[in-house]
Amino acid sequence: MKLNLKHLLPIFGLLAVVLVFSPSAVAVSCAQGWSATTAYNGGAVVSFAEINYTAAFWTQNQEPDKNNGPAGSGQPWISNGVCEFAPPPPTATPTIKSTPKPTASPTATPTPITICGEPAWSATTSYPQGALVGYNGSAWSAVIANKGVTPGTNSSIWTPLGRPCIVATATPTPTVTVTPTPTPSPYIRPTATATVTPTANPNGHYPYVVKDVGSYAGVTLGYAVNDSGEVGGISNTTIQPPSSNGGGTPTPTPFPRTFVLLGGAFVDPCNSAFPITVENVNGINASGVAVGQCGYNRPFSFHDSTLTILPVPVAGGVGDATAINSAGMIVGAAEVSVSGQVTHAVLWNNGVVTDLGTLGGNWSYATAINTGGTIVGAAYAADNGLTHAFLYSNGSMTDLGADSYAYGINDSGQVVGWANAPTLASAHAFLYSGGTLTDLGALIASGSSTAYAINNSGVIVGKSSSNDSSGNTHPFVYSNGTMIDLNTLIDPDLQLTLTEARAISPNGNIVANGSDGRAFLLTPAPAIPAWAAGVAYSAGQQVTYNGHTYKCLQAHTSQVGWEPPNVPALWQLIL
Repeated sequence: MKLNLKHLLPIFGLLAVVLVFSPSAVAVSCAQGWSATTAYNGGAVVSFAEINYTAAFWTQNQEPDKNNGPAGSGQPWISNGVCEFAPPPPTATPTIKSTPKPTASPTATPTPITICGEPAWSATTSYPQGALVGYNGSAWSAVIANKGVTPGTNSSIWTPLGRPCIVATATPTPTVTVTPTPTPSPYIRPTATATVTPTANPNGHYPYVVKDVGSYAGVTLGYAVNDSGEVGGISNTTIQPPSSNGGGTPTPTPFPRTFVLLGGAFVDPCNSAFPITVENVNGINASGVAVGQCGYNRPFSFHDSTLTILPVPVAGGVGDATAINSAGMIVGAAEVSVSGQVTHAVLWNNGVVTDLGTLGGNWSYATAINTGGTIVGAAYAADNGLTHAFLYSNGSMTDLGADSYAYGINDSGQVVGWANAPTLASAHAFLYSGGTLTDLGALIASGSSTAYAINNSGVIVGKSSSNDSSGNTHPFVYSNGTMIDLNTLIDPDLQLTLTEARAISPNGNIVANGSDGRAFLLTPAPAIPAWAAGVAYSAGQQVTYNGHTYKCLQAHTSQVGWEPPNVPALWQLIL
């Protein structure tokens, strides 16, 4: 169905869609909306995309929808489930009014800056446990959360990492390259193929073959995948932090680390440069270049065992790389004002970082980029209130509507994400194509949903509320106007409950996460051949006939009259 678009505002020559709440029954009320510029202490409750979250520990600028997990997972946010905003009081019929055209921030020519492997320590900054800083020529790690304590003055608060601060002067382009210890054996990237030979499915043929991505030592989440089946994300590893009181043995702590699955083995892009930090891989392109966030919010790219720390607009600022296209253009977000903690969407191209501006507010975040360089994400308007999905092309940022967020775009310019609409009780996944925003619905009535990615075939993946008795969301695949629970497309004998699908590659590979804290690679199974006369079939071989799937029970050579439904001694109906 189409969303009921209440307002159409011309912005940069395209349509801006303003979505309006409608009165609905309130179940669990939504907390104050999350803000990228607010620092949250453990226990703080916020809402994001119609879901309430509780902060597990101190956190700032870590999007709850992307950085959450069960208690003890090492993620900064814990999901409390779907919430609803209280309905607004009745108002008079709204009138269409124009809003000022947002002024995109001018793109300044980058100037050489000095970048340190760790942000310089500041007496006015609040540091969480595990934060890395550079001070007096050395690198330091925060043993406990603190503010105003100079590294080197109290060993129970700051501990040296035993290596000098990495400093490089970027001229003419502000780029620092850190080369980690090479992988012991050389890795040869596999050739991308349209199909992958499936493992045996005892109960029949299913559209996807499932492979456990693996882990370091705990909860693993996948965020990116390419045609070669290379996967990127985060995985917990257990570390032994330094003692904070000089006595006893500290409890081993699960810490999320970056991973890229290369040749069936885990590779940690950030390990040698940032040994004790929270980090993640967000994207990977067809050439196997991975991007994400290392250390204390340091954007990076990683390829052929080489880690490159990406430049940021201001010295001492932090950032996050979220996606990379086939041409190597990278998008994400970075601080443009350290003192004001102002974050803007940015583009990295050939080592140069460009500020993409906002929709008039003080925050924006880029989440995806297609082959042609069109970018999507979310930003604040002048009121710095609700997030607005945006589309950025040819130097202009277009508002796709209030209370929305864009996560993915394909080479046809089709955009997906989530949005609230007048007739909905909660946020729904949307498809924006040709100037029209289409509601994709949810797996259950009155449920919420989010679309994370769309490939060039128009196949969309994401997550939705479900009838799961445990309250889990379920992943979906949306194609040709139909949303299907991804759990119904895999072998039930695997006894898996997938909760979300985060990415899909051009050839249909999907990375999905499970309720048991594991990440999975789903590859399209090859097509089953149609039954034909005169063919020698072996036991266990599968065929299709009149829209059904059959499994051969006895080896034989087929002949006319022995069609599968006619000879149950030879063929077993599966699907």
